[in-house]
Amino acid sequence: MVKEVVETKPARHRGWGALSLLMALALTYSVPALVPVLANPVTSFLQAIGILSDHPTPFERVFATGQVLRWAAVILLLLYVLVIERESLASLGLRAMKRKDLWWALGGAAVFIVFGEGLYLLLHGPGFDANSGHGMFLAFSIVAKIAILLNAAVYEEFLFRGLLMERLIRLTGRTWPAAIVSFLVFAGLHYLSGSSGLVETLTRIVVGSAVLVVVYARTRNTYAAIIAHAICDIPGILGW
Repeated sequence: MVKEVVETKPARHRGWGALSLLMALALTYSVPALVPVLANPVTSFLQAIGILSDHPTPFERVFATGQVLRWAAVILLLLYVLVIERESLASLGLRAMKRKDLWWALGGAAVFIVFGEGLYLLLHGPGFDANSGHGMFLAFSIVAKIAILLNAAVYEEFLFRGLLMERLIRLTGRTWPAAIVSFLVFAGLHYLSGSSGLVETLTRIVVGSAVLVVVYARTRNTYAAIIAHAICDIPGILGW
């Protein structure tokens, strides 16, 4: 039996790793909490640059604010790693992709399509889960749906794989305990936040979360996880 060996960092870096986990939790919970607080100034800004109409619905205001704050969280995370941790972006898994990384991403997405979508269609049938928040996507243009897909893939993979999983690997020296935590937090938050109903959580989200942690564990490449995530989200966002 071959024992898994993962390179660990000195104590100083492990200390930053613990702080980074707090950063992950802060970003996870602060973005939804800040949406109602910052909806007015963000809406005014988006209207001023012509992205949002002059008379948006309450839903449009909240949704647009959430999208902006998620991109802002990505930028904040990058600055945190570069300025506070003084690490390279490779410490977030942002490394040049190799051919095998792309194959893992595409293979993982294929597994999701077969099992995640297959189980969802078997238990629910085509279309949105009425108990999820995804029905709102029906009214969006294809451009808006692509923007949502990219936002979800980048924000969630930076947070749950690049930061949470990578820092747990650094703290523990092991990959699979970090993968299990990332899997549970990712799947749990999707259900508890109301973005996914029970059927969707037990099929798409559980299978998708498992696929994404395996892709990252095998590649240690956040770009590969983003590609896999984006492909996995296509059926859910389009309402197939």
